[in-house]
Amino acid sequence: MKEEKLLSVENLQTHFYLEDGILKAIDGISFEVHKGETLALVGESGCGKSLTAASIMRLVPVPGKIVGGTIMFDGENLLAKTQKQMRAIRGSRITMIFQEPMTALNPVFTVGWQIVETLKYHQKHLNRSQAKARAIELLDLLRIPLPEQRFHEYPHQLSGGMRQQVVIAMALACNPDLLICDEPTTALDVTVQAQILDLLVELRSKLGMSIIMITHNLGVVAEIADKVCIMYAGQVVEQNITQVVFSQPMHPYAEALLNSVPQISDENEDQELYQIRGMVPNLMKIHAGCLFAPRCDYAKLYCFEKPSELHDVGNGKVRCHRYDPEVNFNEL
Repeated sequence: MKEEKLLSVENLQTHFYLEDGILKAIDGISFEVHKGETLALVGESGCGKSLTAASIMRLVPVPGKIVGGTIMFDGENLLAKTQKQMRAIRGSRITMIFQEPMTALNPVFTVGWQIVETLKYHQKHLNRSQAKARAIELLDLLRIPLPEQRFHEYPHQLSGGMRQQVVIAMALACNPDLLICDEPTTALDVTVQAQILDLLVELRSKLGMSIIMITHNLGVVAEIADKVCIMYAGQVVEQNITQVVFSQPMHPYAEALLNSVPQISDENEDQELYQIRGMVPNLMKIHAGCLFAPRCDYAKLYCFEKPSELHDVGNGKVRCHRYDPEVNFNEL
């Protein structure tokens, strides 16, 4: 029996209207997240991962605008919601963990006060003492030592790992259906990173929520994700279950990303680190063909002339002319 679909993003387009022209930051991306599932959005900086999250939350910064597509959440189109309706959904049914906890926490209020305010905004039936008890319960759930004491402390009094745990506690305060994590472990040391990831896996299982993990760290993807959606220049270039992407990457960009991961072994002792040649394209000056063609080891003249489409391959999808059933790539 197939899992129930929670989120479905179809042909999402988010553009920025600048003095120099229109920047197509997200250009027709589609993916699904089922209940209890973790999807990783992967790609280089600037590929549109965080903007995808902002689009789902309806928090696209000016002068950006969602110009096309649908975002269906539990059967309802979020793009048809009013801002008042979205405020009721954000923080309760869909919540987000940001990369740097110090920017998400107010330095002049205690962490307990901030969790209590989050609870009272979305769960108005709680009085202050009930909200305080729930906040301490959340701090304890997040394995923060001495939760009653931490409740009265300010963000600067906590370590980086504890601050991130507090941000997660705030995000989980109302038992959300979907948790969006935007590079939640980047600023933390590797030991704390591992603890946070283990905690997210445990909480997903315990609370039954879905997770979108935004990252460029393939180690994080392997640790936590059920499915992977690889983005490049505002487009989805490959999506499949994690094991398939890691063992049999189809898109040249996915293959190049995996080759860029350092391999520690005696055989690779003198081997130079692999790097993807070229630069990410300027989205204000898009050429006619496949966006990855200038950096691709397999590219042919045809790739520079015709845009690549997303093709169904097995249980996954890939945006590459090599998988186009109407194109005999080897004879081009």
